Amino acid sequence: MWLATDDDLLAEFEAARSAERAGRSFLTDPEAREAAAARLAAARSALVESGAVRVVLRYIGRSAVRALVAKFPPSEADHENARRQAGNQSARAEFDGEGLAPALIAASAVEPAGLTAEMVAELVEEGRLSEGELARLFGEAFGLHLGARVADLGA
Repeated sequence: MWLATDDDLLAEFEAARSAERAGRSFLTDPEAREAAAARLAAARSALVESGAVRVVLRYIGRSAVRALVAKFPPSEADHENARRQAGNQSARAEFDGEGLAPALIAASAVEPAGLTAEMVAELVEEGRLSEGELARLFGEAFGLHLGARVADLGA
């Protein structure tokens, strides 16, 4: 996943990545494959030059995830939110998402190296990481621990 402020650069990267992947599978013309790869390389370079940050997440293991979840028990407000979202008065939250999100993202992040939960929370507070980006990262980190071992969301 790339965190970028320029939506056009991000859109071009996504389109170039899709074209390059499709080219590897379906294009038989070497020049067309090279063109797709060159487009992807140019889009990636443009993202890097713009100051975008690439995030790579890795599975940290069941016990580590359980320990993190245990550190962030749900509050009554979390339970109320879960009931409201589910439309079910017996629904219960499993954790405090506001606390768990930065912690799980930081614990799972391979890239950028050295990312801490405090840094993630600070990025959100400063507006350098939007609530939507936080939700996407948390969703990917949480999903990663339920499925695939590595999530490289924007190579």
